[in-house]
Amino acid sequence: MSANQTVIPPFHLAFPVHSLAAAREFYGDLLGCPEGRSSDAWVDFNFYGHQIVAHLSPDEINRSSQHEQGRWRRRAGPSFRRGAFDGAMAGSSR
Repeated sequence: MSANQTVIPPFHLAFPVHSLAAAREFYGDLLGCPEGRSSDAWVDFNFYGHQIVAHLSPDEINRSSQHEQGRWRRRAGPSFRRGAFDGAMAGSSR
């Protein structure tokens, strides 16, 4: 680890998704996050050392897609240094 990097404690983040298959494709296949435990209603991923859980909740997704002017949508993700994202995606099939 370089002197410029900061270590943060692992976090847990749960969020709604419209499709577990789409979540598996995005987090598992595209981003390369290993899948953990799962059920018919949720799936865990190891998101760069953090636990994220996609919960099947299409009704909540439909409600949150009704964006209000000037209001920020829910979001979370890693912050990459310049060039690091390209390096992470170099091994991706996309």
